[in-house]
Amino acid sequence: MTVTWTTYKPTPTLVQYGTKKDSLNLETTGNFTTFVDNGNRTHYIHRVRLLGLNLKTTYYYKCGSKEGEMSKVFKFKTLTDSTDWKPTMIVYGDLGVSYGETIPYLIQEAENGTVDVVFHNGDFAYDLGTDNSKLGDTFMRLMEPMATLVPYQTSIGNHETGSMENYINYMNRFTMRDMIAETQLENNVHYYTFYLGSALMISINNEIYIKESSRATMKPKFKKEQEDWL
Repeated sequence: MTVTWTTYKPTPTLVQYGTKKDSLNLETTGNFTTFVDNGNRTHYIHRVRLLGLNLKTTYYYKCGSKEGEMSKVFKFKTLTDSTDWKPTMIVYGDLGVSYGETIPYLIQEAENGTVDVVFHNGDFAYDLGTDNSKLGDTFMRLMEPMATLVPYQTSIGNHETGSMENYINYMNRFTMRDMIAETQLENNVHYYTFYLGSALMISINNEIYIKESSRATMKPKFKKEQEDWL
């Protein structure tokens, strides 16, 4: 499992975790990357990859820095690798802040343990980069109660690819891992694949094939890279 969060000053990256809420006896460090939004705010995106987790096990965790603040304690339950398992998924696209009436229901499903994985297929916040990316901050805070509980898988929509946005918020805020490149630690959000039970899940970026002028900043090399990979 990979834990991802944002700060607005550079601090060391740490996750403390364990199978008991009052005994987070394991810890893993990570790294942060930076990006500067259209309003020249610097975002520090922290990522910690938790390895060697037991299957079908509830883990409690908190993230932050020993030199700064730690978050409250969250939890998640690891999945199984059984091919007989039939996962329950929520799949949707187009979810903003102003018209986010379904967000409480997504959170409720995650809290009730009735969903294993959530797939958000494009168009976040409307838009992540609005108001110098502050709307993106608001959206991520709204999604936090769900995204801290279950794997939150994402893909790119047209609202992530506009000429002013050009993927920057999406590419930096989310962490998607590709099983084909599992030995590599880079974050690949454009296209990736993994097994979920007996199903092979494949996510691709079809926005790179659309010729609208507002998306003219996309580079042709993305097409070849994705097609070679697929």
